[in-house]
Amino acid sequence: MRSAPERWSGAVARVRAWAARRPRRAALAAVVALALATGAVVGVPMAVTAWERHGVLRTASFDGGVHAMGAAPAVRWMVSYDERVAPVLVGDVIVVAAWDAGRRAVVGLDVVSGARLWSLPVEVRREGAGVLCAALPASGAGEPATDPATDPAADPAAGPAVVCAVGAVGAAGTAGTAGTAGTAGTAGTGAPDSEPGAAPGPPRSSVLVVDARSGTVRAAVGLDGEVVTLVPCGRDVVLGRAGAAGVLVERRDPRTGELRWVTPVRDAGVAAVVRAMRLSAAGERVLVRGVGATRVLDAATGDPVPSVGAGADVVRLQPEGTVEQIRYRLTSRGIEVTSTLVDAAGAPRATVRGVLVDVPVADGTSGLMFTASMLAADPDGGRVRAYDAATGAQVWRAPVDSSTVDADVGGTVVLRAAGTFVGVAAGSGVTRWRVPIGLGLVATFSDGERLLVLRRTDRSGAVLEARRLADGQRVWEMTLPPRVEGVLRLGGLLYGTGDGLLVALR
Repeated sequence: MRSAPERWSGAVARVRAWAARRPRRAALAAVVALALATGAVVGVPMAVTAWERHGVLRTASFDGGVHAMGAAPAVRWMVSYDERVAPVLVGDVIVVAAWDAGRRAVVGLDVVSGARLWSLPVEVRREGAGVLCAALPASGAGEPATDPATDPAADPAAGPAVVCAVGAVGAAGTAGTAGTAGTAGTAGTGAPDSEPGAAPGPPRSSVLVVDARSGTVRAAVGLDGEVVTLVPCGRDVVLGRAGAAGVLVERRDPRTGELRWVTPVRDAGVAAVVRAMRLSAAGERVLVRGVGATRVLDAATGDPVPSVGAGADVVRLQPEGTVEQIRYRLTSRGIEVTSTLVDAAGAPRATVRGVLVDVPVADGTSGLMFTASMLAADPDGGRVRAYDAATGAQVWRAPVDSSTVDADVGGTVVLRAAGTFVGVAAGSGVTRWRVPIGLGLVATFSDGERLLVLRRTDRSGAVLEARRLADGQRVWEMTLPPRVEGVLRLGGLLYGTGDGLLVALR
């Protein structure tokens, strides 16, 4: 029996003999083989990348959830960024603030590879002047879709965009435009640098609409003063800024610069407090906090809504647009805490005990809302209460002393009590399981079947672990890379953060 090398040598000899007898066919076969090999070398990596992109961009099982994580993730890529500015996911691009050749810049990163797609340097010539970015929706919730024939900004070919407010100090000028991907453009608010020793001009800011795929500035609006807070509101943005005219809240279409409305909230003499201002926009309301009295504005007109929040000690705006009016009342039994929920029309729809609990991850299937009170003098405090979100009727009270709800997913509500996770049935509040978790818990996420928990430990640093929602048992645990202290969610994926690093966990 011939050996393998002998058989291989014989096959090569027969091919050579065939090629000598038919040179044209042999040349054609060689070209075909080369094309197939080239296609394999180029096509296979492209197919792998396309498959990975499809997996990265697919939606999670519920809004606010993450992709299935049956095993501990690995580090896919790691980049440096300015962690003072929250990253924004727009399509398949992550927009961050960073530095480019020593200059402040807005940068677009490929969500799959972390590669820098484009960089837009911005003129921020004063320490502390900020960069604020948010995804810009094509149309707002509840608003009709725009017509590309009449609104160029609605052209689907334009692609996804991000709106950024850039704070700067300088003489009045116009924002420049960025180049295409790979070309460093400049966007700012100041005129060319003044002569040495010249006094700086009044504060200026720009609101930029940036193409998320190319980094090109589609539109730029120059404003007096410094923009310190910005939130999307339908197809527009609501921003707070301080200038010579005082502290203002205004709504604009960033694509055209059209001013919808402007509402003064403080005098010019106290403009320094504007950095404490916070805005929330949801439904038909805009909530202004941090500049004295809390104000509730009509999102369509900017007019104050005095009937909403009147007589309340604290006012909060929930993500779906409900206004929560919190009142503290001294009684013979102690301090009674109640919250009245007001709908878009200004009518109270429910009054509940305690304050609404912010649940970090919920799939919406339970139909519950939760309240708690941490006041020691509240006779009804100390335990979470679950209410029917539609009717406001109480469904159950927690079986343990707990004022924190870490998850409401898949029919299980996870309570935290004295270093312990307690899983209860969403429908009845009956305890299903109880597991120790310890201290140092920072954040929770869920893929629908597992609860993902970020903890900080003295020995191992930041640790991410997964526990089954069915029984609370640990599935896996991983120690995050050095310098990574936090985890955030962008789309359906998790990213580690800390010490100027953004780390993709896949």
